[in-house]
Amino acid sequence: METYLKLFDNKLADSTYKLTSGDAGSWKRTTEGYFISQCPPLLPLLEHLEQRKEYVTMDQALMDAVARLRECGFDPRRIGELLWGFLNTAVQDARTRSLFMLAPRLHGFEAWRKIASEIMKTRDVRYQQARDKMKEWPRARSIDDVPAVLTKIEMIVKEYDEITGQPTTAIDDKHRAYDLRACLPSELNTTLTTTQRIFDQRGELIGF
Repeated sequence: METYLKLFDNKLADSTYKLTSGDAGSWKRTTEGYFISQCPPLLPLLEHLEQRKEYVTMDQALMDAVARLRECGFDPRRIGELLWGFLNTAVQDARTRSLFMLAPRLHGFEAWRKIASEIMKTRDVRYQQARDKMKEWPRARSIDDVPAVLTKIEMIVKEYDEITGQPTTAIDDKHRAYDLRACLPSELNTTLTTTQRIFDQRGELIGF
């Protein structure tokens, strides 16, 4: 059954899903999303491969994780071959390519496992680094430092959002304001505090 050949089209691998450099984690999410949107039975197989820490032999890969593929009429062995061909074209980033080359030819399941496992390990490290940065934002020593510090904070938050996939906009505005205030120089904080008190007092006077 070759009706799913278009799923692993080399033209797509060489364009839309080509990895030459940059964020391999983002490439993995995009590519994996494409695979499972076109062929949902691939989801349990890809999840199974990501969780495996040891080498995946062809026999192991054709066990429970591929049951849904068989039920839908797909040949798991052929899927593995086509996946290998797709990755062979798509993966051109030097580091990720070196992982792909460690897998036997035509063994797409093992190739994906190696790539996905390394990306997940890298993601865990980046996640911890991003968390550490979120816990302690850079501080401005003077008013002149404020623009640069705010830019750094914006980059830290953006990186954290990209890694976790959970926008920090979910953080309570009051807590966000508190964290930002803690990064400002004392003289600016004093001015902001005084201004806030004035607004609060005026609000009480006019009934807000």
